[in-house]
Amino acid sequence: MNNSKLKTKKKSIIIKKESKKKSKNIENEKSKLLENTKNPIYQKYLIEFENFFKEKKKNDKSKKKSYTYDHTSEKLIKSNSSGKKIIHLPKYILTDQSINEIESRLKELEIDLNYINNLVDFSDNEQEISTEIKTKFQELKKEYVKLEKSKLNQIEIIKELNDIETIEVQAEKQMAINAKIRENRDIYFMIQEKFKLKEDITDLVKEYISNKKNIDLSEKKPTIKKEINYIIEKLPSIEK
Repeated sequence: MNNSKLKTKKKSIIIKKESKKKSKNIENEKSKLLENTKNPIYQKYLIEFENFFKEKKKNDKSKKKSYTYDHTSEKLIKSNSSGKKIIHLPKYILTDQSINEIESRLKELEIDLNYINNLVDFSDNEQEISTEIKTKFQELKKEYVKLEKSKLNQIEIIKELNDIETIEVQAEKQMAINAKIRENRDIYFMIQEKFKLKEDITDLVKEYISNKKNIDLSEKKPTIKKEINYIIEKLPSIEK
C-alpha cells in the first residue's frame, strides 16, 4: 500500500506502533512454518499416506476384506473389528491462492481507509471525529498491516523453501554421480587386473565406456525440480 494515500492534508488518526513482542511472535511463527516441511512427523505422514492408498487398492481388489478404508478431506481411517487407525491430515496454505486473496482484501481496505481519512481531512476540528470512526480506522489499519506481513512472510517462506529444495536436489544429484564414479573406478581396476592375467576384458571395457558416457550426461543434465507452492500450517497426527 502506498503510504501517501493514507496521509491527510490536515489531520490524521494516530496508529499505535506494534510491540516488539508481537514482532518476535511473527518471526517465531515464520520459523515454525519453515521447519514443518522437514519435520519427522510430516516425513512419517508422507509414508503413511502412500501406504494407506496402496493397502486400500489391494483391499478393494481382494474378496476377503481385512480392513475398511475411509477418507475425508480431514482424515484417513483404517479400521477392523479390533480397532482403528486415524491419520489426521496436515493443514496447508496454498500460497498462490492465499496471496491473491490477501491482495484483494488489501485493495478493499485501502478504499475504506482512504474514505475515513477524507472524512478526517474535511472535518472542522478533531472533536467532530467520532470515537466510532477512530476505532473503525484503527481496526482496519491493524488488519491491513497484519495482512501485509502475512503476504510478505508467505513470499519469504516459499522462496526459502525452494532455495533449500534446490540445494538438496543438487546435493542428491551429485551424490548419485559420485556413486557411479566410484563404481566405474572399481570396474577400471578390474580391467587392469584381468588384463595382467590375460583374461577377456571385452565386456568390462564396454561397461566402463557406457558408464563413463552416462556419468558425463548426468553431469551436463540440468537439475529439474518441482517448485513448492504450499506451506504446512498444521502438522498431521496419527491416532491409534
